[in-house]
Amino acid sequence: MSGIKLPSGQEKLKRFFYDLKKDNRFLSSYIFEGESGAGKETMAKYFAAHIMCDKNPPCLNCNACRTIYAGTNPDVVTVSNEDKSEIGAAKIRELVSDAFIRPQNADKKIFIIKDAHLMNETAQNSLLKVIEEPPEYAVFILLCENRNKILPTILSRCTLVLIPPISKEELFSAFGNKNEFLASYSMGNPGRYLSLLEDNEFLSLRMEFFEKITSLIQNERASIYVLCDFFEKNKDKKEQLLEMLILFFGDVLLIKNFMSSNIINSDRKEILQKFADKTTKASLLDALECVSDIQREMGKYGAYSVYVNAMFIKLWEEING
Repeated sequence: MSGIKLPSGQEKLKRFFYDLKKDNRFLSSYIFEGESGAGKETMAKYFAAHIMCDKNPPCLNCNACRTIYAGTNPDVVTVSNEDKSEIGAAKIRELVSDAFIRPQNADKKIFIIKDAHLMNETAQNSLLKVIEEPPEYAVFILLCENRNKILPTILSRCTLVLIPPISKEELFSAFGNKNEFLASYSMGNPGRYLSLLEDNEFLSLRMEFFEKITSLIQNERASIYVLCDFFEKNKDKKEQLLEMLILFFGDVLLIKNFMSSNIINSDRKEILQKFADKTTKASLLDALECVSDIQREMGKYGAYSVYVNAMFIKLWEEING
């Protein structure tokens, strides 16, 4: 297969693509929706190979398949925001002009728009014109994390394809590395699993997090400043730390609800149980709401240290009464 790997998991999607090819039912516009790292672009390339390749499923070895995966197929055009905050109208107008140039080597010409949810309204309206009346050979694939940011007029003209998480076994097979905790933590997101595998600092950060978190169940409120200092020292990783905190309280709540088999931090069950013994379901729900509120407010206004201190004071009070 010339080094091209079949996408792991997503068997229902593969079957959907297979049936479309078998019955020659390819439509002109699709939205592939999934969170960042879910594999939207991987599945879009595989779908493009279904459209371009003579075989079903695609052989991944012919010139069409190889050039799709190499990014050199002249009839597969990819558009992205190029690290900008949005995709502007000029870029989409360029795509629309290109859409009326016939394919060079194939019967179809495919346009993949990465991060389509970043298109501004003017850009989306420009795209709408060609999606409403597309050339017979054009196929548009919009990759997005949130369909609610796509105009309803575009949504109504596209087939929605959801990119769901994949199983632990599929993650292990895809990357040749079996890590139960990281598989749970990544929640079936292959991009995230790979990122965590390659992040040498993540596991050490998590270890220190669990060393410090017990400060919240100590009798003296001053103990929380150990946690405050830890969060301050690692403020460049604040998103990871706040996520750890939310998942931590979520696990404690699962234990309180007799659902221990579903916890993510299963290797730290002893610490989780200590919190479960000390807290009520109501206090845990309040704690989760507190962290979410702080996360949202901090994102708007900054002042990281002030918000972190306020958060841990409130959390300590929720837990200790």
